[in-house]
Amino acid sequence: MEATAAREVLRITEAALEMFDEQDPMGARWRVMWTAAVSLLRSIGHTLEKVDRATGPELAAAIDDAWTVWKARRDEDAVFWFVEDARNLVLKQGTTYAKDGRGSVGQSITISVGSDHRVGYPVYDARFADTDQKELLAMAVRWWHEQLDLIENDASSRAVRTVD
Repeated sequence: MEATAAREVLRITEAALEMFDEQDPMGARWRVMWTAAVSLLRSIGHTLEKVDRATGPELAAAIDDAWTVWKARRDEDAVFWFVEDARNLVLKQGTTYAKDGRGSVGQSITISVGSDHRVGYPVYDARFADTDQKELLAMAVRWWHEQLDLIENDASSRAVRTVD
């Protein structure tokens, strides 16, 4: 039992994060990449619930159980809720977690100079304070891989029990 549709969105999300990392965008380009990344990450959950859930009762039950756990364990699954909040900030309020030192909307950046030139945008959210946003996106991708594995294993176990 595989969450095929959610896995496809996860694959596209990984491609977007690769582009984000390769291009190392700033300003408006950063905002476009951030919006795409958090929207895709949130889309994984929607796709799981709306598309993959309809593929069979075992997968539906495993998905339902996962949602129950995520809702009950907001602290342990904080990255999921961060993505939800970040997506809502961008799409519903036109802002991001990138703030300047005064708390004003903007882009506060950290630039590492040298052979490994990188531009970073630290997160201004208590759950992930000062974590670089690209690292937080990578954490969310890893979290989704783990969660989809758990859901698929749970669904497969349910299917085996149904056959017995």
